[in-house]
Amino acid sequence: IHKVIKSYKEADLIVTVGGGYIRSQSGFNGTFILVFILHPILFASIIGKTTVGYSQSVGPFGTKLQEKLAKFVVNKMKGIVLREKISEEILKQWGQNDNVYLSVDSGFLFKSDSDKELKKKIGIPEDKKIVGVTVRSWLSSEMQEKYERDIAFLCDYVSEKLDFFVVFIPQVTVENHNDDDRVSSRRVISYMNNKDKVLMLNDKFDHNVIKSIYGSLDFLIGTRFHSVIFALTSIVPSIAIQYEHKTR
Repeated sequence: IHKVIKSYKEADLIVTVGGGYIRSQSGFNGTFILVFILHPILFASIIGKTTVGYSQSVGPFGTKLQEKLAKFVVNKMKGIVLREKISEEILKQWGQNDNVYLSVDSGFLFKSDSDKELKKKIGIPEDKKIVGVTVRSWLSSEMQEKYERDIAFLCDYVSEKLDFFVVFIPQVTVENHNDDDRVSSRRVISYMNNKDKVLMLNDKFDHNVIKSIYGSLDFLIGTRFHSVIFALTSIVPSIAIQYEHKTR
């Protein structure tokens, strides 16, 4: 804590780097996490440091209280760069009109220098089309199961009817925060009927490698927001499954 405070005191500018963490889900846990996220911005304001946001989304929020907390803190910023119009509208409703700039997600800038020979590495014939899939755990248990079963149905369809090979790609693998895409991927595969043409990548990938993996696909069905951005910037056609307004 002492090192963090010292860094803040010595800084001339504090930049909160994106993307979608100024938002929350309903419930006590959602409020606690939001307060934990907002407190560095508030602290910077209290000690008089100029603070700006870079490539951010704002919202959605689970409760009105959470939105009020976020409004109070975000309005302390001297400026913010937003990555989509819905957040811009939210900031306007909060009375934040000055120094609000509409841009895009910073992931659009990223280029990978890693190779893209995914088919060779996982033993898929060159003439076989690959559809990549990213999923995540995000919903209540009942809705999460429905979502996963629907994805399984879709994957069965594209593998059986369209002769695609299906590859599940873990975008996020943070086990200690229960945010590991491999867990939900395994459940989706367990719901599938056609398991002969499906593969799950089990490794943890850095941003450079995972960008090249998306670039080697023929198509992507993506729930993870940045999986879609990384695929699109590699000219890979994609279907985006929305879980927050940043996707829209």
